[in-house]
Amino acid sequence: MYILLADKCALSLGTKRRSSSLGDPFDEDNELEVSSSVMTDTDDGRLMAAMELMAPDGRSSIHVELALLEEDARVIQHNVRAWLLRRSYRHMRDTTRKLKEATQTIAKQSLEKAAVTVQAATRSMMVRRSFLQQRNTAIKVQAAARGIICRKKFAQMKTEALASLVIQRNATGKKQPSTN
Repeated sequence: MYILLADKCALSLGTKRRSSSLGDPFDEDNELEVSSSVMTDTDDGRLMAAMELMAPDGRSSIHVELALLEEDARVIQHNVRAWLLRRSYRHMRDTTRKLKEATQTIAKQSLEKAAVTVQAATRSMMVRRSFLQQRNTAIKVQAAARGIICRKKFAQMKTEALASLVIQRNATGKKQPSTN
């Protein structure tokens, strides 16, 4: 486990660069001195050991922490991209499902419309056929009735014509000779 930069800074707050009280210039080779009010010499050794443990491969702890942060950023980016892809996939899947349902609905409506058209044409044809059959039957019944009526009228006219001939013959005085 690595000690984070914030923890390291908190530990090093009690340290200061050694400088002489007489105003000697800063010397980079000087070791860190622990303020007597905050840390002892033993604590200073422990701090130095802890700082060395933070970067065992010779890199500075800032580079190690930066590498950890970059790895964490890559993991976050990977997870965000995966989430975006899943969301996009779900959206495409839902859209595909809706398109499929719409296509099926349109096909079903088209089939139902065709069925209704066929049924209407069939009903129309059956009604027309029934109407024509009834009309033909009515025509045949009417023709038969007219024939009967005409024959009766003809028979009556014939009877009346014969009766009128008989009346006319009797009226003209023609008598039929008797054979006596």
